Amino acid sequence: YAITAARALAAAAAPAGSEPVPPPPPLALEVTLAADNGFYSHIAELRARGLPLTAESLASLPPLLRPAAGDNGDVAKTGLGSSATLVTSLVAALLHTLGAISLPEPGGPPAAAAAQPKSHEREERELAMLHALAQVCHCAAQGKVGSGFDVCAATFGSHRYCRFSPATIQPLLGLAEGAAPPPALLLGAIGSAGRAPALDHEAEPFQLPPGVEVMMADVCCGAHTPSMVKSIQRWRGEDGAAKGLWSRYASQSARLQASLRRLAALHGRYVADGRAAQWLEALARLGGMAPKEWFVEASLDGCELATALNEVRNASLELRTFVRSISTASGVPVEPAAQTRLLDATMQQRGVLMALVPGAGGHDAVLALVLPSAPPPAGLLATRQRVSSLWRGWDDKGADAAAAPVCELPVKESKSVSGGHNGVRIEGAAAAALLRRAAAPLRGETAFSGGRQTLVVGLAAVVAVAAVAAAALQSRKR
Repeated sequence: YAITAARALAAAAAPAGSEPVPPPPPLALEVTLAADNGFYSHIAELRARGLPLTAESLASLPPLLRPAAGDNGDVAKTGLGSSATLVTSLVAALLHTLGAISLPEPGGPPAAAAAQPKSHEREERELAMLHALAQVCHCAAQGKVGSGFDVCAATFGSHRYCRFSPATIQPLLGLAEGAAPPPALLLGAIGSAGRAPALDHEAEPFQLPPGVEVMMADVCCGAHTPSMVKSIQRWRGEDGAAKGLWSRYASQSARLQASLRRLAALHGRYVADGRAAQWLEALARLGGMAPKEWFVEASLDGCELATALNEVRNASLELRTFVRSISTASGVPVEPAAQTRLLDATMQQRGVLMALVPGAGGHDAVLALVLPSAPPPAGLLATRQRVSSLWRGWDDKGADAAAAPVCELPVKESKSVSGGHNGVRIEGAAAAALLRRAAAPLRGETAFSGGRQTLVVGLAAVVAVAAVAAAALQSRKR
């Protein structure tokens, strides 16, 4: 798909009336895929090394370890959208290598900008084409399940998302496996220099305010997202009561999204009023309280921040009630009982704003948004240590509990740096060197083959917060 797209885009860009673009020479590409350790469960590796189940232990492992299969033969994932990130990274690397697009670099302009100035409009258009092509490829690989949220997050970074209509790419999903798509049909879906992609999704940038951070934990019982989503879709089509329940869930999801945007907007007002230094102080004061006291602060003292935090927390708790109702009605464990107990215990910790199962749900991971719960310098570290201790020593006594260990993941929210692009990009020299070192043992050789272009595609576990909180933050317009 990517090679067809690159050639079709080159042909489409040729001036009218010019000679046809000659066939390209034979293409030899050697592709090595390597993924950040955060995408896969490495609890077995930690135990084999005699290390405690902590984020620090995971960070100490050699980078880009080959993921190990579990007892059932499947690779245990951590729910960070590894398949979508893999597809997006690989498609981006191919299009960039073939000259169809120029990827952004960290905190700066696209790679080719120095030699060939590139407008912001062109950069956005190329990223839109990349996103559309990655969606097509991912849908073709997984049988068009899910919303496309994880591919969009891998392309653009943290954002609020409304899915595209499946009909916009449906003609490309009926092709025989391995068949190259017709160029005109492919360009109709992904767009070109003079035409926008057919996808009708919505993506609105979003970033958590300072002092609100993401924590995640691997629960080492990975969910099979395609099968879970297919089961949910089947329930929605067969159960007459599903439409009403899903509509209430979507409305509550929109309420949570709105409460998070209000919290971010409130930070903006602090900055505009010259009170930026007071923001973290106010967060730490409230984070050090029991959450039930936020309501008192909001009611008696008229504290805007307490009101905003209370709205986020209550909206997330109400959303989880709908998620559990969907789990019961559909028979799909979106929030299993074992996860409910872990999330409830997490929510009881001072400094925890909200906790939920991310993405498609299931047993693979939990997510929390945390606040500072002590004055500087302890601040957020006090909350993180408290939650980490709970997760590390978690011993679920529930009757239905699986003996699944809980291990904090060393992940963080994806944020733009120095005004740069917040999403797919070319990594810096240090990351490139790391990927090259990782590629050699994966390929069984110590040097790159001559006469070939070698792509080493790395998947970074820098989490787009909206992506990992998809169960809460995703609104569906269809």
